[in-house]
Amino acid sequence: MYALLFSKICVSFAHSALANRQDAFSALLTAKAFYIVILYVIMLPNIVKKNIKELKFTSVLLFFVVISMLSIFIGKSVMQS
Repeated sequence: MYALLFSKICVSFAHSALANRQDAFSALLTAKAFYIVILYVIMLPNIVKKNIKELKFTSVLLFFVVISMLSIFIGKSVMQS
């Protein structure tokens, strides 16, 4: 949603700035997809860093869950015998 809004604003600015031009460069600058791609290329390092941090948290959480599960199973087996 934000990318579409950003691209719509940029396209309106480009139309205002390039009103009299009819070449391939002005066609590129007035395309919504161009601004969406630019925005996501700029945001890509943040997205990757965020995903790596989430993966780190998930792996730590998974480690604690596996350790607690093993301790519960060991505790149950000791209590039964």
